[in-house]
Parts: sequence; C-alpha cells; structure tokens
Amino acid sequence: MRGMRIEEVEEEENPAMKETHATDGTCIEEEMPPNPPAKTMTMDELQELLAKLKIHEAHPSNIAEAVLSALGDTEGIDPRTIGLDDEPRTWKEAQASLEAKEWTKGYLDELKSLKEMGIYKLVPRSSVPAGAKIRKGRPVFTRKRDENGNVVRHKVRLVFKGFEQIYGKDYTTTTSPTARMESWRILLHLAATLDWSTKQTNVKTAFLYSILPDDEVQWMEQPEGMEEEGFEDHVWILQWGLYGMKQAGHLWNKTMDAAMVEWGFTRLSSESCIYYCRNEQGIVIAVVHVDDLLSIADSEEENARFESQMKT
Repeated sequence: MRGMRIEEVEEEENPAMKETHATDGTCIEEEMPPNPPAKTMTMDELQELLAKLKIHEAHPSNIAEAVLSALGDTEGIDPRTIGLDDEPRTWKEAQASLEAKEWTKGYLDELKSLKEMGIYKLVPRSSVPAGAKIRKGRPVFTRKRDENGNVVRHKVRLVFKGFEQIYGKDYTTTTSPTARMESWRILLHLAATLDWSTKQTNVKTAFLYSILPDDEVQWMEQPEGMEEEGFEDHVWILQWGLYGMKQAGHLWNKTMDAAMVEWGFTRLSSESCIYYCRNEQGIVIAVVHVDDLLSIADSEEENARFESQMKT
C-alpha cells in the first residue's frame, strides 16, 4: 500500500462534559447541555444584522470576525446558534469573490496532489468504452480557521458526483464497519490500567488510497476551468477512490484491513474494528474508525513502529 499521510491528534477535553467534586473529593463527570443547532445565515440576513447591531462596514474583509465579536457582546444573542454561509458553492463564485487568488491556489494544490498520487490518468475521450458514463466532479470550498477564528487556509477538495452512480453498474457494495464507542473506552481503560503508550492518529485523504476494482473504474470530466492545456477534450480515468464515490468508504476499509493483516495484525471476530499484534518486540492494539485510529502499546517504541508502518 502507498505510504499514508497521517497526523497525530492532540488530546482534547470533551466540551460536552464537566467535572464536579463530591464532598468526599470524588471526581464526577456531568454531562453539559448540548450546544443549540447551528443556524445558517445568508449575506442579506447578515447585512440586516449589521444594521441592527450598528456595525460600520468599513472593513468588509473582516466582516465575519466583526459580526461574531459583536454577537459575543450583544445581550440576547447566542453566537453558538449562528453560522455564516458565505463560502463559494461553485468555481464561478470562487473566482468572483474577494478571495479568488486564495481559492485558486487551494484548487491548484488539490489538483496537484491528486496528480502526484496517481488518482487519475488523462486519456482521450474516444478511449471511453461505449455505454460508459463520463461523470463530473465539483470543488468544495472551506475556510480553515485557527482557535481565534482567523482564516489560516483556503481548502478546496474535488468531490466526485457519486449521487449519479448506478447500483450494479458503477458499484456493488457501500457497507463499511465503524467502531463502537465501547471499543474506544476499553482500549483507553486498558492503557490507563497497564500504563501503556497511547496515540491517536488520522489518515489524511484516506479514501484516495483505495484501488477501484476493474469493473468499477470510473470516468470523469476534467474540472471546469482547470483543463490541461492542449488536452482540453481528454477525460480522467479514475483507478483510485475519490471523495463522493458510493463505494469509497467500503474500499478504504478493505485497503486498511489488508494493510493491517500484512503488518502482522489479527482482527477480532467479535469487533471488526479492533486489531492486535503480538511479537517479540511487544504488543500493539488498535481500533480503527474510518480514517481515525487509536493505538495502545506496551512501549513507546512499539507505538512509534506502528506509526512508521502506516507511512510506508
């Protein structure tokens, strides 16, 4: 399997729980009320809100930050209930926005990554088999923000229009197991009791590591406005998974399972998302939930070895 790009996830406090202490000093976790569901706000509604809050529009580029700051200081308004729906929905909108340069860079970075990973091959349109459907994709635009709400990245992900796929022709299976919450708790309990090493990792762009079966290879138009010069009428043949495909999750799970078995892991018959490996070097137990993994090991070295295996 191609070397996976992974990132270590820092431990975060669960915002839905708070600690209180009984009179005997015992620590008790109490569940806090859930946050209200977010309500999407359009730009017209935003302008109306700005007028009500008397926010001067001298800095339109910082309009979101100004609104959220004002909401936090305004009595009777809970900022947790309000979201801003101002991210581009199409490539045309992105080009017309004030952040066109940033969105273009993000889009080019995404296409470069797909090409370097060999997700597609550019082929003549005439090579597409008769009766095969050439489908389209679409870019999804997202502003990534830091803990202070400042935009740190304009992320663009190209998504396959899987809702057009036909069962039995373009795919056959979509099922993919997910880990139960009890599995995570058991592993963490074992690690705490035995004083083992713990590590949570995330496989970046996981679905791109899945090989499509020969009978599920897909064809796709080049992204609009991003056609390769001199090959504008060519199309993509997709031999690896892409976000949006109906079978992407299923194929990724098969790919991950095959890799774990190759590394010497055994999957539990009672929980298909827990794997363990015991050898002369030590013991590693891992739980897999789609592209998130929690591994515990009897030593830091064993956990580090497992992480290096995932990168190979």
